Amino acid sequence: MKCNTQLAGQFGINGSRYGSVGTVQCDTCQAEISCVDSDAFPREKMTTYTIFRNQSSVLTFDYPALYLLKQGIWTRIRKKTGYDIYDIHDTHDVSLNTVIKEICRETGTKVVLLQKTKDAFAKKTSSYISEYPRIIYKWFLLLQKLGIKS
Repeated sequence: MKCNTQLAGQFGINGSRYGSVGTVQCDTCQAEISCVDSDAFPREKMTTYTIFRNQSSVLTFDYPALYLLKQGIWTRIRKKTGYDIYDIHDTHDVSLNTVIKEICRETGTKVVLLQKTKDAFAKKTSSYISEYPRIIYKWFLLLQKLGIKS
């Protein structure tokens, strides 16, 4: 975006049509932001095209990397805790909230999200992101408590 301001809210996607997820407008600079994905499952990479006054910029976000959800993290979790997401949830989708609860129950770890926790993880994985979804902050905190580094 021209103004480099993150949008005020988080937007969930339920898929795309031929790679087109949709368009939103920046609250700050009024740029049109078109979001596309690879039109494949799982949806790992999301590209945003920002168009403003005959100029454009392109940012590509690799969400598993951004949110620390790549396979290497799951391997380290399995080795450290015994929790194997691929065994437990092999045949169906699962929310990150459910996974966090299962890992906490299995390891006896408690995750309490406070404002200072959010501040500690600001800009953890990208200089373009100033605010993450609440569940991602909980995920980052759980990884920290388990001693799992990105």
